[in-house]
Amino acid sequence: MKHMTLVEFRQLLGRDQVITTRTLLQACLRRAVPLHHELEFVDDFDVLINYRLVNPQGIKTLVISTDTVYFSTYSTKSLLQYRMANSILDVSVIRRLKQHLELPHNRELSLCFGNWCAMHLSGVSSSKSADWVALHHVYHLTKVAGREVEFDFTDGLRIVLPVRADFQHRFEDLCLMSVLELRAFEYLCREIGVDPQQLTLSMNVLRQQDDLYRQWHQHVTVFRIGQYLQLFQRGVVQSICHDESYEPVTQTFEDSESYFICKMKRWRSFN
Repeated sequence: MKHMTLVEFRQLLGRDQVITTRTLLQACLRRAVPLHHELEFVDDFDVLINYRLVNPQGIKTLVISTDTVYFSTYSTKSLLQYRMANSILDVSVIRRLKQHLELPHNRELSLCFGNWCAMHLSGVSSSKSADWVALHHVYHLTKVAGREVEFDFTDGLRIVLPVRADFQHRFEDLCLMSVLELRAFEYLCREIGVDPQQLTLSMNVLRQQDDLYRQWHQHVTVFRIGQYLQLFQRGVVQSICHDESYEPVTQTFEDSESYFICKMKRWRSFN
């Protein structure tokens, strides 16, 4: 399988050039950039670009990361779904955290796990046609004309991408979620005997916003983390109890939700 590094990709386009989506959709790139037909685990990335043009190769996504650049015949949604299916954390964690923080339910879902955050920019997160950017690799954001933002990455990539009108509000939500998740992770470190002060975080646009959310630290306590875990458990039980495929089982119990929630509580006790 052919391999292209980010350095080679930037040399192909012009090392100091600010890349635009128009540049990325040039037909000549389809001949130069490797094409992958397999559904792959995308460990990390800078951007996942939805390839909007119909093309004979069946290209649906351009994957750009520090280590490699390639086209994929799978959509951005498919690539991220596969990643979540093979990761420790998944989308359900984000959904319950948004519910716990009482963030707007109609705000589309991005992926935020502490200092790792992938934000969808165009379309909706459930759509196959969304562009995604890894904010944890971005050190500077600049709003340009119209609904576009320039993202400057720590590895030298500079790219201008279209964003939604509510980009700033959604970015602020992610910064809040990120700082609260890291605060909760500090408690986890203490519980397993690790000094959180020994952990280092790479600087990015998320961490640059931390001071704006320091007052939220008081909302993160061991008790509230426990409440969040209980909310997470209730959400899992409710999803099962109201799933049509489990109806023959759940109908056996008069109050199946209470039964299973009580059962899960006992798993966390000495009894």
